[in-house]
Amino acid sequence: LSNQGVKIIAVNLDSKKERADQFLVKYPARFTVIFNPESDLARAYNVQGMPHSFILDAQGKVLYQHIGFKQNEADQLRKKIEYFLHHADTVAAAL
Repeated sequence: LSNQGVKIIAVNLDSKKERADQFLVKYPARFTVIFNPESDLARAYNVQGMPHSFILDAQGKVLYQHIGFKQNEADQLRKKIEYFLHHADTVAAAL
């Protein structure tokens, strides 16, 4: 979806960067990972659980959020992303 303007960013909240790096060696990410042990972003977006996923518009407005993840939900989340790609302006205006 990156060719459609989608950017995925993960925020790692581990208190020790070494643990985060070890995790990424074992499970390499194909997206940007930000290390934020101070949890500034988690507080700013009122994260309630992990993982906590957000779909934001180009201005940073939250259009959708989802807590948790199960592999069988991947297709549903992809469809949500595709929906918001095509309807972000309409949804953002309604919020």
